[in-house]
Amino acid sequence: MKVNPLIRFFAILTSGLVFLVVSCAPKAHAAQPPICYGTDQYTVVVIQAVQTALKVYADGFIGPKSCSALIAFQQSNEPPLIDAKGNFGRLGPKTLAALGVAVSSELNSIPKDCPKRKCVVVDQNSNQVRAYSPKGSLLRTGGMIDNPAELPKGTYVIGWKNKPHIAHEGKLLLENYQQFFGNVGFHKIPVTLATGKRFHDESILGTNKAASSGCIRLGSEFSDWLWQFASIGTKVVVI
Repeated sequence: MKVNPLIRFFAILTSGLVFLVVSCAPKAHAAQPPICYGTDQYTVVVIQAVQTALKVYADGFIGPKSCSALIAFQQSNEPPLIDAKGNFGRLGPKTLAALGVAVSSELNSIPKDCPKRKCVVVDQNSNQVRAYSPKGSLLRTGGMIDNPAELPKGTYVIGWKNKPHIAHEGKLLLENYQQFFGNVGFHKIPVTLATGKRFHDESILGTNKAASSGCIRLGSEFSDWLWQFASIGTKVVVI
């Protein structure tokens, strides 16, 4: 079949234009995570109250999801809750008041038993683990499942670490295991090797709905972070 030269030229030209349009299209950039400010001046209890008011998981740490919810709340408020520079994302008195969260004198203070170096606090009253910087700033917090009957209050140090720790006669996998008292340590929710399933989901962390055999069970994300943060010799304070 003989193709009209004009049609052939138009086809080549068209394909070239398509290629040009596609190749010149701007590349998509990954969305930047939201940024929130001023959260480190409040206690875990206050942050959890903020998260509860925002209807997000109350782990006491303003991560990307909580930050997005906070900014959305500030934007939807009348008038919008912006800081002195006209930005959203700062957690201050006006936002706390709009959320109905009372603060009074609830300011963060590092426990007196923590040294002037990084420190991990196990709070058996609030079922939370908190990590502090050498300057006393609260860096991260996460809910836990523990057993106060098996872990006395006191000051300890990380003795040894084993990322894939097999325990209970080879029946359980304890990931990110960090020992600090006898056989007690931090780790992710245990996995039963016979089934490949965890003991429970992360929704009950930070509650008394379960009890461990002594260890501190943590959520996967926080456990991964704590594994990187803590090292052998890092002080652990149980209060």
